Amino acid sequence: MLMRTNNGFSLVEIIITLAIASIIISAGVPALTGFVEKNRIATATNTVVLALNLARSEAIKRRVQVTMRRGGSTQRVWEEGWSVFTDNNGNGQQDPGDMLLTTFPGLAHGYTLRTGGNFRDWIAYLPTGVSRSGNGLGNDTFRVCPPDGDASKASRVVVNQTGRPRLRKIPTTCP
Repeated sequence: MLMRTNNGFSLVEIIITLAIASIIISAGVPALTGFVEKNRIATATNTVVLALNLARSEAIKRRVQVTMRRGGSTQRVWEEGWSVFTDNNGNGQQDPGDMLLTTFPGLAHGYTLRTGGNFRDWIAYLPTGVSRSGNGLGNDTFRVCPPDGDASKASRVVVNQTGRPRLRKIPTTCP
C-alpha cells in the first residue's frame, strides 16, 4: 500500500490566504503613510534645530560669528538646503577666508521650510551666542510643512532674541 503525501497547497487555500493578506495590507497602508509623513516632519524640524545649535555652539567656541545661510535663490525659502560657516566679516556671505563647517541637504520632495521676515537669507550667531539677521533682528520662526500644506501637521522652530531655538507643535500657516 502506497501512501500519498500532499506536498502543496490547494487553489482554494492560496486564494483565501491572498484575500486575508490583501485585507490586512489595505488596512495598514493609510496608517503607515501618516506615520512616514509625521516622521519626515519631525526629522526636518530636528535637523533645523541641530543646525541652529551647531552654529550657536561653534560661534561661542571659535569666538567668531557663525552664519547659517539658505542654499536656494528665493528669500525665505530654505527647503533647498543650507550651509553653516564662519563669517569673519559678519556680512552673511561665505567669503574667501571663511570656513565651511557643514552643509545640510534639502528636505524631502514637497516638504517646505520657510521663515518669517527676519531670516530671509541667513541667521548668524555672535560669539556671545546671541542671534542676528541681515536686518539686525535675531528672532524669527522656521515653519516645516508637509506636501499637502495641512497646517495642523506642520511644526515650527522659534528662535528668540537670545538665539535659543525651541520647538512649537501648534498650527501655523503653510505656503
